[in-house]
Amino acid sequence: MSEYWVGKIGRALFVYDESIQPSESDTVTLFSYSFDEPVKLDKAIVKEKITQARGPETEDALKRFKNWKQFYSSTLKRIHEQPGPDTLKLIQAVQGGVIKAYWGRKAHCYSCGKSLTGTRGNICHKCFWISCSCGACGCGYSRGE
Repeated sequence: MSEYWVGKIGRALFVYDESIQPSESDTVTLFSYSFDEPVKLDKAIVKEKITQARGPETEDALKRFKNWKQFYSSTLKRIHEQPGPDTLKLIQAVQGGVIKAYWGRKAHCYSCGKSLTGTRGNICHKCFWISCSCGACGCGYSRGE
């Protein structure tokens, strides 16, 4: 059996690793290929929705996970301490095409105008927008601005 398991919910890939699981029994921590970092999700919902992923995309997901684990695993404590994204909202966003691979995605901040690039750790887990260093994300966006 492999050390890791790659699963899919809709079009989103996730990597399961027993060694990064929280002590809480009602959540599961999965490495999200879209966010390029782990996310803490509702275990019951994930168990119901996830299926095993197959194909060449699984190798890329595993490479990204192993890179995160080697160089960025110090962020795991923060991930476990903060609430994770709403699991059902995340699944709906993935299935609706709202969430795509954020790595390298370009945008600009509606608040300060700064250029933004999607990178590990700068995606808001509530609205799924790239967060700006000024604190703005989609949670505060209004079409009237």
